[in-house]
Amino acid sequence: MRVAGIAIEMVTSKRPTLRLCVLDDGGGNPAVTHAEEISADDVDIVEQLFAVARGVESRLKGLSVDRVIVRRADVPTVASKKDAPRIRLLTEGAAVGAARAAIQDTRLAMGVELAHWYGQAKNDLVNAAAGLVATAGKHAKYGEAASAALAGFQAP
Repeated sequence: MRVAGIAIEMVTSKRPTLRLCVLDDGGGNPAVTHAEEISADDVDIVEQLFAVARGVESRLKGLSVDRVIVRRADVPTVASKKDAPRIRLLTEGAAVGAARAAIQDTRLAMGVELAHWYGQAKNDLVNAAAGLVATAGKHAKYGEAASAALAGFQAP
């Protein structure tokens, strides 16, 4: 099975970057087979969301994955009126819609829910994913996307 994990990070307060990581468990143990970023230019938010959505849909169709897991932002401990959290949520929505257009089996979950699927604590999931990313020789920034994909093998 091939599972794509998607996670969004705000590289600036107004510009999101989407990280996509594909894990394949065809050899018995999951391994990272692909990792990339889809970033948005510093333009109008509608253009950013459109670019991210188009990029996600196109890449997922080309990668032939069976399932997509989009990691949703965790609930913040303190309410914020800043733009970055809102833009991240909008970007997550665009990514989910685009992923669903390409791959029917698309899920959306926060880190705690992903850990529940995985059957271990959130830190254990994050550490396991980080190990897979490091073994593949990829940058640690793909860890959240890899953790979404790793949990996706056990998704209900």
